[in-house]
Amino acid sequence: MATKARTRQKKSKSRPYGRFILILLALASLAGIGYFVFLQVPLFPPAAEQTPTSEVAKTPQAQPSVDEPLTTPPAAESLPPEPTPPETTPPAPAADMAPVMAPPAAPPVAVPSEPAIAPAAPAKQAAESTSATEVPPPAATPAAHKEPPATPRKKPMVAIIIDDMGYQPAIGRKMLDLPLPLSFSFLPGGPQTKELASAAKSRKRDILLHLPLEATDRKVDPGPGTLAVAMDPQELEKKFAEDLAAVPMAIGLNNHMGSRFTEERPAMAALLTQVRQRGLFFLDSRTSNKSVACAVAKEAGVPCLSRHLFLDNDQSQAAVVKQVDALLALAEKNGWAVGIGHPHPATLAALTARQQALTERAAVVGIGTIFRTHGR
Repeated sequence: MATKARTRQKKSKSRPYGRFILILLALASLAGIGYFVFLQVPLFPPAAEQTPTSEVAKTPQAQPSVDEPLTTPPAAESLPPEPTPPETTPPAPAADMAPVMAPPAAPPVAVPSEPAIAPAAPAKQAAESTSATEVPPPAATPAAHKEPPATPRKKPMVAIIIDDMGYQPAIGRKMLDLPLPLSFSFLPGGPQTKELASAAKSRKRDILLHLPLEATDRKVDPGPGTLAVAMDPQELEKKFAEDLAAVPMAIGLNNHMGSRFTEERPAMAALLTQVRQRGLFFLDSRTSNKSVACAVAKEAGVPCLSRHLFLDNDQSQAAVVKQVDALLALAEKNGWAVGIGHPHPATLAALTARQQALTERAAVVGIGTIFRTHGR
């Protein structure tokens, strides 16, 4: 009995060790299995890594749009493919395998970056080539801008006024028939003033009132409708209104004689007040070097210019031709010029002879055009 009890005690003591051994064996087998599994795990991630890299390799092919928008800056097209490193994040599920995944992560980044940068270079070359082809048009445009100086708009302007109209109907009509846009200034008391002024208007010529003003030499009579320095403002206003009524289509006026009147400030101020109220301009014929007409006109707010040359003080064709050429030279120097002639045969002949030179070297315009561009 005692021996049986001892054997039972031995067996009971040995059983725990056996259980430990069994547990160790089980753990060892599990460790072996786990070791085998862990050895196999590294074999799979590379396969998983290859799928994203193949996708990354496909992405440049799946984006043919890089070739389409060549007109856009190449830099803008090359930047979006570079953020492909997010493609390397899918291997992150195996967080424990960070050291194993690090080596394969580098190749995918290098693979997409090279194809992404490679197309950018030809895109820049294309952009540079297109920009190089676009440079010639600006060079061609200045050539186009060199042509306008030859056009009539760039020519100097010349205005020629024929004074004393209304007394010589025959030569007056010939003057009107000249194929030149001459301007005509009519004397208010001329017997043919109304008829010839209407003819000038029908030809769309600029028309002025050739206003008679008092001369320095009292023996000289400027003619009907003369304004005198001694007139009071009311008398002057009445006389001026009568003179203007004889040439109602006048757009301005210039003085006939008036060497004394244009030297007197009070007289000119009274006259120019009437001129301003009617919206007209004043052309100073400059019969006196002491004229204050334009100075007073500036103070009164009336547009005023002075003639540059008389064409026919010497009434011979050769002399008038010289004056016409001098007027052209003055216009070419200053950009514009104003000449005054009269209905004389020599003046008509000279203008006819120099008609081609006038139209080739200058733009012959009405006096109204000169005032619109240079009046002050």
